[in-house]
Amino acid sequence: VDLTTPGFVPPWMTPPQGPLVAPGSYSVELMMVTASGAETLGEAQGFQVKPVPTTPAGTDLVAVASFQNQAAELMRSISRASAEIAGVRERLRHMRAALVETPKADPALFGRMDAFEQELARLTRSLNGDPTRGRLNEPSVPSIRGRVGQVISGHWDTRQKPTATQRRSIEIAAADFSGVRAALRALVEGELARLEVELEAAGAPWTPGR
Repeated sequence: VDLTTPGFVPPWMTPPQGPLVAPGSYSVELMMVTASGAETLGEAQGFQVKPVPTTPAGTDLVAVASFQNQAAELMRSISRASAEIAGVRERLRHMRAALVETPKADPALFGRMDAFEQELARLTRSLNGDPTRGRLNEPSVPSIRGRVGQVISGHWDTRQKPTATQRRSIEIAAADFSGVRAALRALVEGELARLEVELEAAGAPWTPGR
């Protein structure tokens, strides 16, 4: 969900979409939302989604949809982690500014905050790739988001079974993301919490999240 309004949208850009559903029985219901609340308009209408006639024989479309939903859930978690890192970085930025205004604080906190920022940068590169190398079109190790994005862009518009490479990409991304998520949680619950406690004890000005 992005609430910003871009100044220009290229004509080749399309709205975000999820994976296609598997064939089966579905229903649609129309609702009108006003200041008075949500009102149902008419009865829910059922319909059938049928496979296209060119679907290769023996294709398990439920399994295809399940794999695509696995990729969607992983990308959702990656987006959440990226936003959390951005929020932590913003908290740290305020904490560093408060540290400058806190003469009773231990000067060693500057170095600890620098180390914390470097660790956040490492996690961000793992999640989203190296922005500097990306701007220069230089090759780099695939990021977690990059691996999942390649699978999504190459598979969500098809009913074909995922390739072995696509399955392996999701496996690698999921394993790497598990490590990043654990490291981020340890940072927030460990060093970030300790830094905030020490700032508070030194009488630092208020900062967001503390």
